[in-house]
Amino acid sequence: MDFAQDDDHYAVLGVETDADDATIRKAYKKLAVKLHPDKYVDKSDAEREAAQAAFAKVSLAYNVLKDAEQRNEYDFMRQMGAGNPDLAFEGAPRVLSAEELAERRELADKKFRIGQAYQMDKKFRPAMDAFKEAIRIDPDVAQYHTMLAVTYQRLGWLSYAMTEVQAALKLEPKDQLALKIRSLIRAQEKAQEEEEEARAAKDKKGKKKKKGKGEPEPVSAAAKRKAAAKAKVTKQLSFKKKRTSLLQTLLGAIFGRK
Repeated sequence: MDFAQDDDHYAVLGVETDADDATIRKAYKKLAVKLHPDKYVDKSDAEREAAQAAFAKVSLAYNVLKDAEQRNEYDFMRQMGAGNPDLAFEGAPRVLSAEELAERRELADKKFRIGQAYQMDKKFRPAMDAFKEAIRIDPDVAQYHTMLAVTYQRLGWLSYAMTEVQAALKLEPKDQLALKIRSLIRAQEKAQEEEEEARAAKDKKGKKKKKGKGEPEPVSAAAKRKAAAKAKVTKQLSFKKKRTSLLQTLLGAIFGRK
């Protein structure tokens, strides 16, 4: 295993190797808020994928370091990978035997099968818990991450689903189900964006229409003067018409005209 700086769980979280649980949890929460995929919904595909990959890396680092047993195993492998074999014989954590590893894998697979059963019954919350437990026990199985992604997608938690898809594809780049779920999530995210844009446009149109009915457009001073002059002329014409009609009536009466 190559422990490059970018893959070192301690470096990813930005903590020292002797950091306590509280420090690790605090570092994770800070990075999770900064890198959460929901903050990149309006960005380009490349930026969203980069954010999702970074978030997946942070989540993996935290999931390993928060568990005492997994952290001990990781520390041992990290020391060996860094070229310090002597450390393995000076208080290093005990290496699990083949039988113990097999038991852990069997337990993880059992949790996974329980999750599948729940998912078939559309009980997504219990399925999610079972898949997460399988990943905690054995985080290096792509199928576990893929099925957790499916569960998140069914629950509508698209950003979490995409994070698990990225974790699965990192372990198994040709995982067909993970690739299919990734395409589906992207389509759903796009549909949600379009729906939100349409709703915003409709709300804006509704507000404009309401304003037009309840609040008449302001009239300029020039328009007011023009309207007043027109009303004055109309009034004068009406008066003249009435006076002419009255005169004609009087003349008709004098000269016997009807």
